[in-house]
Amino acid sequence: MSRIPAALPSVDRDSVLIGKVARGNLAIEVKANGTLEPVDLRIITSQNTCVVARIHEYPGAVVHPDTLIAELESPELEQAMHDAMWQLRSAEAEYELQHLDQKTVVDTAAGAAKEARAKLDAYLLLEKKGLYQDNSIDMLRVRVALEEADAQLAAARSRLRFFEGRGEGGTIAPAKAKLEQARSMYALKQAQVASLQVRAGMDGILQQLPIQVGARCTVGTTLAIVAKPAPLKAVLKVEQIQAKDVRVGLPVVVDTYNGKVDGRVIRADPSIRNGTMTVDVALGGELPPGARPDLSVEGTILVENIPNGVFVSRPSLVQAHSTATVFRLTEDGKDAVRTQVHFGRGSDTRLEVLDGISPGQQVILSDTSAWHGADRIRLR
Repeated sequence: MSRIPAALPSVDRDSVLIGKVARGNLAIEVKANGTLEPVDLRIITSQNTCVVARIHEYPGAVVHPDTLIAELESPELEQAMHDAMWQLRSAEAEYELQHLDQKTVVDTAAGAAKEARAKLDAYLLLEKKGLYQDNSIDMLRVRVALEEADAQLAAARSRLRFFEGRGEGGTIAPAKAKLEQARSMYALKQAQVASLQVRAGMDGILQQLPIQVGARCTVGTTLAIVAKPAPLKAVLKVEQIQAKDVRVGLPVVVDTYNGKVDGRVIRADPSIRNGTMTVDVALGGELPPGARPDLSVEGTILVENIPNGVFVSRPSLVQAHSTATVFRLTEDGKDAVRTQVHFGRGSDTRLEVLDGISPGQQVILSDTSAWHGADRIRLR
């Protein structure tokens, strides 16, 4: 009795999944779920703290750039706009007064220069007619007076030009700077008040309106989302273990569950978030009926084609680029023997076989951890 070998573990053949090793074209694919999203999308956010006063359009409405979606209220912002307006008017008045003073200085300097020029011309005319005896000191004084008057006029004109515009190095006169600052502030407040009228800003469909009348909105609150119904793109979430194989330019087949459409990877997120990588897929051709934003889809990304490859359906718990043990069926199909296999590249459903089993042989694909201590099992 001690020399009789222990009975082999047995399993019902119908309770396990059996796969056959084959040779042929092996497509390395990555499958990922996702949704359809608009390519052209506009998210309208609140620029100020405000309260929703009225809503004119609701999700699903066809909108145009000037379509009024909602109206907001902010008494503080309107008061700030009026304050900015009065500050602008004060800055304009102050600038005009200083501008007038600068022009008066120029006119005075021009008059003084003209008078000095006339005085010199008179001396020269008298000297020419012999009515004036040359007095070099008087003539020198007249010439010096003319030069001083011309210099003062040039300086006054230079100050006027600087006052009206910008000087060297981009410097600007204080009064001009104050005026431009007041104009910018008033324009900003006007734009903020105008933003209380929430408009679509583009042709499309109102996708979302996460506000209601009476709600208080802070800066950055999403007020509405407007999108064009076409074109659409597929946004897929690829598991991090397969993310390394996905790159821009790979072909994709997107299944909308009402038809399939070809596409191509146009962007792969450089980071992993919550265990997945976001991949954008541009869709080509006409979309199947019923395709619309937020529709759930499944994408199959073709990573590589291996011609004349040896492969098998993926056994349970076996990863690509690994060495694992599987149970290979004997030629008569009555037993299965533990066999070490070297696997190469793979997809969700199939793995490339590099060594250990050959085309035509069969292996158990189901979880065999229950027989971890056995090298051979019997199939009933």
